[in-house]
Amino acid sequence: MQINMRQIEIFDAVMRHGGFTAAAQQLHVSTPNVSKTISLLEYRLGISLFHRTPRGIRPTQAALSLHEHAKPISQWVNSLNAFAESLRGTTAGRLRIVSTRESGIELIPIVIADICRRFPAAQLTFECLPKEMLATYVEQGRADLAVTLFGLPDDDFGVYPMGDVPLVAVFRNLPALSEKLWVGPKDLAGHALVSYLPGSYGDMAVRRWFGLGGLEPDPTVLVRNGATACSVIEQQSAVAIVDGLTARSAGMRGLHTLPIAPPMAAPLVISRRRDAVSTPLTMTFELKFRQLVDCWFGDPLLGNDLAPQTERLTS
Repeated sequence: MQINMRQIEIFDAVMRHGGFTAAAQQLHVSTPNVSKTISLLEYRLGISLFHRTPRGIRPTQAALSLHEHAKPISQWVNSLNAFAESLRGTTAGRLRIVSTRESGIELIPIVIADICRRFPAAQLTFECLPKEMLATYVEQGRADLAVTLFGLPDDDFGVYPMGDVPLVAVFRNLPALSEKLWVGPKDLAGHALVSYLPGSYGDMAVRRWFGLGGLEPDPTVLVRNGATACSVIEQQSAVAIVDGLTARSAGMRGLHTLPIAPPMAAPLVISRRRDAVSTPLTMTFELKFRQLVDCWFGDPLLGNDLAPQTERLTS
């Protein structure tokens, strides 16, 4: 069971405003979205939070107790949002962000645009780099934050998980797979497999997934990352397992994507030096980035919440 920040925010709004419609108006979402989120929260918790009547809703004792425990989290989010709003139009400082292309090119520009609207005086820089260069940039003070799957492998860095990104299958010119709703390890038997260099996170993820199906992967091509795997697949009939962010770009290039089963997900992580001081700009970026990842890959309002049985990979 997992409860995400968005569910807490909506639950808190319903409790404070006394109804789904009032909460929806406060959060600028639809009433059915609020109702769906509360229903999913009740399902995950295994308890009823509200009595539904023709005249409205009434919180159960369980809801009152849960709200009391959730208050510190809600107050922290509200306080941070209020503080961020108070900085609008003031000098908000500088924030330098680096990431791998597949981890950041889809999400980070959206967050940067939001921050620039809120803090016109802020100075933000964003650069996509090979993963092996990220640690050097942060360690040497050339970047404040590094965004990547799994995080940076160094004890000098603090690791802050932003959410889980599902893994998917990417392929082209494979009619047998195109007809499926999802693919398992046995479905890839007989197809050319593009996988990753031995010892890499990608290699470990692919081996783990095939192992869940009682198989060993037999790749025909080994590459460094998912973006390169997609480039190879553009030139031949093959399949690869990549993260959902890379798959979004792959879909724009005419490649097909399908969910995998058993489902697996990789953590998207922000890394920064342990001795780095958190600034309002840093905190705002991390909050907005986490909310965006949650919205894309784990927000029940979009109907794409990760399945409870999803295996979450770790570094």
